[in-house]
Amino acid sequence: MLNSCIGGRGYHDIPAEGPLPGPRYLEFYRETQVATLHFPAGRYSLHAEDDAGYYYAAPRPVLEHTSIGPRPYEGGLYVAKREPRKLRGYVYWGGVLTHVGDLSRVRHEFSGETAPASEPSLSRGEPE
Repeated sequence: MLNSCIGGRGYHDIPAEGPLPGPRYLEFYRETQVATLHFPAGRYSLHAEDDAGYYYAAPRPVLEHTSIGPRPYEGGLYVAKREPRKLRGYVYWGGVLTHVGDLSRVRHEFSGETAPASEPSLSRGEPE
């Protein structure tokens, strides 16, 4: 389930003022599960980037379903700059930003302001 942890990749929040490096929103059309983590459907907002991609915050907590009930986590969707069709989930697990799963096949769409023409465009995911 856990594919990689982030460290030293130039992670930084995107300031509210100024141009955005990518589309402002990512619409994720259905709840999706990676092992016990459930990523909600809804509008995810661009909030950070690193050298390799963009971080879109979930509209609600990502829930881990456990035997004692659901546990909420801060998290969302990660979009690779080189492969914008590739989506991965991420959560803050024990204070560490961790990428999980491959969510590329879930129907999604980008909207809002877009990246400058010199940047790769982010496109729609394939319908299931």
